[in-house]
Amino acid sequence: MTVLTQELEDILEEFQSELDLILEEGDHLGLIANGAPRNEYSIEADLILRRLPGTDSENSAAEMVHQVFVEKFDEKIAGSLDGYRKSSARIWGRWTRLSDEVKEAVAQHRQDWGT
Repeated sequence: MTVLTQELEDILEEFQSELDLILEEGDHLGLIANGAPRNEYSIEADLILRRLPGTDSENSAAEMVHQVFVEKFDEKIAGSLDGYRKSSARIWGRWTRLSDEVKEAVAQHRQDWGT
C-alpha cells in the first residue's frame, strides 16, 4: 500500500471536495434539485478521482466522467456526453493545475484502490 504524506493526503482530500462541489453544481441527473443530499455524487467523484490518471485531455476526461455516470446509473438516465462537458472542463482544469507529485500519488493510490 502506498503511504501518502499528510500534505498529499490533505491535497487529495481538498481535490475530492472540489470534485464533489463540481458534480453537485452540475447536478447532471437533477437529484440535488429534487431534494437529494448535497453529497449525492460523492461515489461518482471518488470514481472520477481514481480514473483521472488515465485521461490525457479535456475530451478524454469528459468521456470518462460520462462513462462513470453511465456505469452507475445507465446510459438513458445519464444522458448524453455533451451534458457533462462543462463539469468535465472544470475537473480537467483543476486536475492539470495539480503538481506532478500529486498526480503520481493519485496514480499510485489508484493501484491500491484496485482500479
